[in-house]
Amino acid sequence: MAIGDVIAGPFALSYFSPQGLALAADDTLFNADATSDEVKNISLTGTDITSWAADNISGLTYDDTDDTLWAVNQSTDLIIHYSLTGTIITSFTIAELSSPLGITTIAESPANLRVYDTVDEELWLISKSGSFIGITVGDVSPTNIKNVAYQQGATDPLFRGDYFISYFSPGKIDNIDGQFSSTINYTINTSVNQSGIAWDGANLWSVNSGDDELVLLEIDGLPTKVASQGYIGILI
Repeated sequence: MAIGDVIAGPFALSYFSPQGLALAADDTLFNADATSDEVKNISLTGTDITSWAADNISGLTYDDTDDTLWAVNQSTDLIIHYSLTGTIITSFTIAELSSPLGITTIAESPANLRVYDTVDEELWLISKSGSFIGITVGDVSPTNIKNVAYQQGATDPLFRGDYFISYFSPGKIDNIDGQFSSTINYTINTSVNQSGIAWDGANLWSVNSGDDELVLLEIDGLPTKVASQGYIGILI
């Protein structure tokens, strides 16, 4: 298989305009439904499990340090910390951020998050306590970025791993070098309206708000778990 090949899916979602995507430790996904203002917990084949009310969520990420979710609300600029059942643990705004869209945890820096700011068009570093740290990854064709996911496994002590960034238009997902540079490692060409991505440790889950579908994309050829079907993929 080649990078960007569809490993599983497409799986049709039961709702419209999916936004953001997070993969939890129990191998289920969380995805915001922009039409009904809910966060949906879905299976790896796109089947609804449960949902809870959440207004205008544009980005989601799972936090494995405490089994919770972080989200961004583009309308209110809120960074929101949720339990997996929708209880708000804390929320805050950061003066330096305007219209945040994507958010991701960072495995090598568990006290911090990266948030994509659509005004500055930067991927800023913030703390989970609400402080603006400000170290940017650097611009990489920033227009129309929709979401971001961190590729865990960086060995750099300054947590400069690689990042996936998805674009609403044109349809593509870039893997960028987190070494404070603008280096694109590779590009996955996709259909337009890529609205949420989540890395599973080997490959990349993606939702599309144009066709309302979920797919799993090949990244590194390592085995990956898909629903109850066991592990698939090729070790290269």
